[in-house]
Amino acid sequence: MLMGRWGVRLVKEKLAHEGVHVSRDFVMTFRKAKNPSAVAARHTSTRKVHHHGLYSSGPNEEWCLDGHEKILRSMGIAVWGVIDKCCRLELGLWAVPNARLADVPPVLYLRVVQNAGGMCAQTASDKGTELGKLIPLVTTLREKELGNVAFEYTTGKAAIGFHHDDPIYEGVALWLWGKIVQLRLDTIVKESQTRRVRKQAGSLLPTGGRRIDFYNYPEDWQGENQLIPIPGEDIDKLLTEYDRPDLLQFGSDEMVQFCESLFEAIGAPSLTEKVGWIVFAKMLMYAEENSITVADLRR
Repeated sequence: MLMGRWGVRLVKEKLAHEGVHVSRDFVMTFRKAKNPSAVAARHTSTRKVHHHGLYSSGPNEEWCLDGHEKILRSMGIAVWGVIDKCCRLELGLWAVPNARLADVPPVLYLRVVQNAGGMCAQTASDKGTELGKLIPLVTTLREKELGNVAFEYTTGKAAIGFHHDDPIYEGVALWLWGKIVQLRLDTIVKESQTRRVRKQAGSLLPTGGRRIDFYNYPEDWQGENQLIPIPGEDIDKLLTEYDRPDLLQFGSDEMVQFCESLFEAIGAPSLTEKVGWIVFAKMLMYAEENSITVADLRR
């Protein structure tokens, strides 16, 4: 299903991340045989022409900040992140209980600053109409990236006999799927770093290379790193002031402790959207068999 939207290069890169190395020609031949209409739809002659190009003097000149709420209604999980305009590189993506909470953006922005060792020259957020032209996070976080997670969540929830309005069911599900979404976001960030941007003669942004190379070696693409250095101790001080564990926590302290103890008790299995509800059932079964409740943690 997803191959209809992915190009040859993206399919090849995703296979490589899984340790499967095939030629570009093989992928193209397979796609033509599997879904010829999708291949035709991706031909350059069918694509919309953008008459006004984006421009950036280099990485860290401008970071785009945005939230993503397409799975909030179905899963109770939102996403917030930062992308570098020049390199089209995700600098950080986080699963959060509430992307609109005023305290969330400052903390996550500071985490990016801490990781980069400085701040960008300017930022763009959805308070301005210009964000639509700055490759917002919604481009990265559209259904092709998180659609599978939401699909597995919705279908599995119905099949497992989920007890709505049961605080234990609701709490364990939110905590567990919050972890699964974050793992998926971590994969997106990792894959994005090595994703190649095809050569485009008319583009004002760097093309014909990997996003991580645009970011780390901007001079190879006639750019210049615009990062504004900030002493590490200043960033740490700000994070101490603004960061709170509960901002990104899915559930109360007691519920989180309850879920963590159950997860460890069943062996802390590897998590993907495919096994999410299986792990959920094992956690609840262990709690029932051992008569463990959230109240026990308060004693």
